[in-house]
Amino acid sequence: SVYPAININQKIKNKMVEYTTKIARELKIKGLINLQFIIHNDIPYVIEVNPRASRTVPIMSKVTNIPMVDIAVNAILGKSIKEQGYKTGLNKKTSLVCVKMPIFSFQKLNRIDPALAPEMKSTGEVLGVDYSYKKALLKAFIAANYKFPENKQRILVSLNDHYKKPALDIIRGFYDLGFLIMATWGTHKFLEKNGVPSKMIEKFMIDKLQKRMKEGRLSFVINTPTLGKDSQRSGFQIRTIAEMYQIPCFTSIDTARAYLEAFRYKEKNYKLRYRTIDSYRKSFFDFFR
Repeated sequence: SVYPAININQKIKNKMVEYTTKIARELKIKGLINLQFIIHNDIPYVIEVNPRASRTVPIMSKVTNIPMVDIAVNAILGKSIKEQGYKTGLNKKTSLVCVKMPIFSFQKLNRIDPALAPEMKSTGEVLGVDYSYKKALLKAFIAANYKFPENKQRILVSLNDHYKKPALDIIRGFYDLGFLIMATWGTHKFLEKNGVPSKMIEKFMIDKLQKRMKEGRLSFVINTPTLGKDSQRSGFQIRTIAEMYQIPCFTSIDTARAYLEAFRYKEKNYKLRYRTIDSYRKSFFDFFR
């Protein structure tokens, strides 16, 4: 999760505020309400409405310095938002950028497929904060214990047909960074056709892959699962073995893309600074003066 939104235009934001206001009034909400939108072809659609807080509330309260729970409780007790000294509508964004990233505990759970799906599997969260998206993103990955190896080894890529084309630029990006690509048969053929060199592996090479992971000769895995959770499928075995040896395993193309962006930024050797949240709330110019 990213705050403030970096790829949503003002027209869409205004529409989301309009929908939120209408829904909250229609449901006669006093207190906190959590809405989730999905945007398709520049049209926001409401996919979920919960008359409660979300886990994002304390994080947003920290970043914006707005005590959302206190305001909501006072509203429930009859004191309006304006009476508490705040305005309605969309709050003006701060100079900070924060990236919230989930934490998982698959290593502690036996035979649990680490492939991500709509159901909740995370067991915690970390937060990266800075004045730019790329710095905040890199901090979030580091806090979530993702490694950015200087000694670049091979990466393993296995994609279902639906994700081959969307993932092409990502795989090419990792190749350009110096990683060698290993791929399952179908993915290898696709990469070969599109000019990305890779070494083909077969399903029976699971034992060799496990040895490579154990010896630290595989940097990470990108694997988009097919339907079903058959523990005998090679994809399931690859993902669970990767988790066993704490090898990053990306089952979401969006996460792999974000990891690539963070990796590119880290390669530039920019120095990261860590400050208290109060220091970050100061203006950009005060911070660097």
